[in-house]
Amino acid sequence: MIVNDALICPECGNEIDGRMADWGMLDGETHRFHCDECGVVVDVTACMEYTVRWETGK
Repeated sequence: MIVNDALICPECGNEIDGRMADWGMLDGETHRFHCDECGVVVDVTACMEYTVRWETGK
């Protein structure tokens, strides 16, 4: 789970990595993280959302 740009362990609530903005992941890219507290492995896959807007020139 991601809270305030930090990856939080879904099992124990420990902060795994607080630098999400520094990851530089591309769309579809997956990174694997390990929780030092409980040993859970967390896979994070980037999914970018795009908004397409049509504007007419007047």
